[in-house]
Amino acid sequence: MVTLLGGLVCVAAPAVAQDAATQDDTGVQTDAGADGAIQIDPLPSLDTAQDPGQADLDEAVSKRIDAKTAAELESVAALLESALSKGLGDENSRFAKQMLGSVQLQLGQGLFGAMMRGAGGNAAAVRLEALELLKKAVENDDQLADAHVLIAQLNSPAVFPDADGALAVRSITKAIKLYEDDPKKQSTMLAMRAGLRDDPEKQIKDLNRALKLDPKNTKAFQARIVLRLGDGQIDEAVADVREILDDQPMNLAIVAAAVEQLMDADRDDEAVELLTEAIEKQASDNDILERLYRIRSRVHTKRLDQESAIVDLNKSIELRPGDPRKLIELAQRCLENEDVTAAKGYVQDAINLNPRVADLPETILVQFLIASQEKRIPDAINEVKKLIDFQKDDPQRQAFWQEQLGQLYMVDDRPRQAIDVFEQILEIQPENTNALRSRGDALLAIGEHQTAIRDYEDALKILQTSDTGPAENLKSTDMVAPDYAGLMNNLAWVLATSPKDEVRDGQRALELARQAARLTDYQKPHILSTLAAAHAESGDIPKAIEYSQAAVDLGAAQENDQLEQLQEELDSYRAGEPWREKQETEENEKPILSAEDLIDI
Repeated sequence: MVTLLGGLVCVAAPAVAQDAATQDDTGVQTDAGADGAIQIDPLPSLDTAQDPGQADLDEAVSKRIDAKTAAELESVAALLESALSKGLGDENSRFAKQMLGSVQLQLGQGLFGAMMRGAGGNAAAVRLEALELLKKAVENDDQLADAHVLIAQLNSPAVFPDADGALAVRSITKAIKLYEDDPKKQSTMLAMRAGLRDDPEKQIKDLNRALKLDPKNTKAFQARIVLRLGDGQIDEAVADVREILDDQPMNLAIVAAAVEQLMDADRDDEAVELLTEAIEKQASDNDILERLYRIRSRVHTKRLDQESAIVDLNKSIELRPGDPRKLIELAQRCLENEDVTAAKGYVQDAINLNPRVADLPETILVQFLIASQEKRIPDAINEVKKLIDFQKDDPQRQAFWQEQLGQLYMVDDRPRQAIDVFEQILEIQPENTNALRSRGDALLAIGEHQTAIRDYEDALKILQTSDTGPAENLKSTDMVAPDYAGLMNNLAWVLATSPKDEVRDGQRALELARQAARLTDYQKPHILSTLAAAHAESGDIPKAIEYSQAAVDLGAAQENDQLEQLQEELDSYRAGEPWREKQETEENEKPILSAEDLIDI
């Protein structure tokens, strides 16, 4: 069921028979004419002998004139019920029921108002009492449109778990018919009924009709936007959004939802256009403008237009300065724009505004990224440990940051610590291919070739049997191609270059290296290097020289950090020798000090 209006919509309920109404200080409405005097239709003159309840009816009419409080109205209702019980003629009976219905409606309205104000913590009981009164009101006079509306509101399934949804729809439908001479009210009721239905087609039908009756019905537009977005009707939803951009205040949540859908559909330029139009039409509302600039900044970020993202964020900050979180977001955009210096400045400004910001996960993330870019690996390790602690209740996210920690340990020449981290991940996620591959890399770094091969093979088997299918069925443009290529390259490398005879397998290495090269369009120097090593191990030195030379040339063009080793490999093949490599990384035993440790020192 799509909840469109979400909650109670307080409809201004006129008093009996839709005459004007006044309200006393108790919250109970009373019927009043233009001069403030109570308006009572004259009673027909009948013989009390024929109408035993006439005396009670007369007294009720008299008391109704001055009745203001709930107690006074209840007294009038009691007299009317007594009159009806004793007996009245047809005309008097109809009159008494209409008056009784109006009194019960007034009492119900008073209870409804009390419930909306909290009812002293007893809202549930007040709701039930109001419902009983309103049901009696329509039994006595089913032309009381406002009573039907309140019954529907008090039975909204979106608000009350024990609501009677079917009764709500029946009641609001009755109100719609009674309001046929008032297009705007009928439009409001149709939008309300759409929110009570659970059939999208009927909901849309109601909303279309509501907007035909009142093209300015903002709630109907908003509800139809939600429905259309939920049904993937992006163009229609965006058209509706444009109809409400002038609203004061504008429903920002609706606009943001439409923008989100456009972004999900990779229609980012259209999202920017919509937000730009909204900004132009909301120029006088700084609060809305600030949030619109912030949303547009995020769209620019997705479009990789970091300069525009930074401009919009700065506009947002100008409209509402003093928000340290926005400074952190600005730091993120600067990092994406490769401006580390500016990012550091914004982080410091944010912390100066509020020191507690330093402990927020988004701040820690930025500090981690800054430390990583500045090659301050121990600092990056400290920050990523904090991020891991933040994700204790989310194993997937925690595993992601644990992988980052393991990779940092590898960069800092701490492969054994990296292995410990990857094993923690694999205890919980034994089929995590990234963790298997990374543990394989760490094992390779300490010379554990056979164990590394086992991890690589296990990871490859999991990938091959997953939904992505075997590597030979993939193209270089497939999203998973880099994962396959990296894994197969590392496995092929150890099979081709291990100094241990029992480990090497030239043909298997060649098979894997060819696939890895194909999946990267032969544009990765280190993978061409592996293909050369596999050819050399298989005895085809000329091919090894060919691919090794290609790796050197490509590495030089790309300014590859490993160019020197690539040249050494080529020299080895030219000498007729296959390449052998056994990594024996010496564990970095230096302690990793935290900022607090450094302060203590």
